[in-house]
Amino acid sequence: MSSNDERIAVLETTINHTNATLERLDKRFDSVLEQLNKRFDSIDRKFEKIDQRFEKMDQRFEKIDQRFEKVNQDIKDSSAALRNDMTSLRSDMTTGLRDLNNRLWFNFFWMIGGFATTLGIVAHALHWF
Repeated sequence: MSSNDERIAVLETTINHTNATLERLDKRFDSVLEQLNKRFDSIDRKFEKIDQRFEKMDQRFEKIDQRFEKVNQDIKDSSAALRNDMTSLRSDMTTGLRDLNNRLWFNFFWMIGGFATTLGIVAHALHWF
């Protein structure tokens, strides 16, 4: 029986050693998993910071887009106002040129009339008719 007792003792020792090794492996895996979790948490925090920066950039781009839209609207408004000003200037110039044309014709007729009158006076003075 002593050989069975020895075998059982050897088996118990082997089982104890195997159990101790498995417990060490379990602790090691726990520490490795904890380190991995810390790293993943660190990476998650970094990604959250990056997401926050992207959100800030998106807000800035939204502000810039709003400014561009405002500038675009201002340009459209200014263009419409300039178009109206140019239209009124054109009509004013057309009216001015029309008045100038009428004055030139009036002066031309006065000049022709004056020339004809002068010619008539000269002809009457010289007894041409």
